[in-house]
Amino acid sequence: MAKAKRRSAQRASQKQHQKHQHKGKRQAPTDALLKEADMQTRAIMRLETYKRLMYSGIAIGALLIGYGFFAGGGTTMGVIGIVLAVICTPLAVVLYIGIRNGKRNVDKILDAYKAEHGVMPQEKAEG
Repeated sequence: MAKAKRRSAQRASQKQHQKHQHKGKRQAPTDALLKEADMQTRAIMRLETYKRLMYSGIAIGALLIGYGFFAGGGTTMGVIGIVLAVICTPLAVVLYIGIRNGKRNVDKILDAYKAEHGVMPQEKAEG
């Protein structure tokens, strides 16, 4: 009697599992990991562009400070340079930290994929 109940429970569990399996409408979880890593990599590349823009703002601010206060360009140019540098510096720091953490996250996602499958998709194609 106990064996029959166990078999019945196993069959019900299998039916429940089959009901919740993906039928082509969703990607498999491992493909989802690669898709997420790709999306985050693309976002990181966009953030890198903004980081370069902030670095340029800092450099232009420094040039304006030098020109305004030391090369006779006027105090206004020096103040504009200070404002530009003060705005761009913390933004550059935030972007730098965000990009660094994002890259670490992508590495963890790819490590999880590699732990599950043993190799990355391009490594399969090469080997």
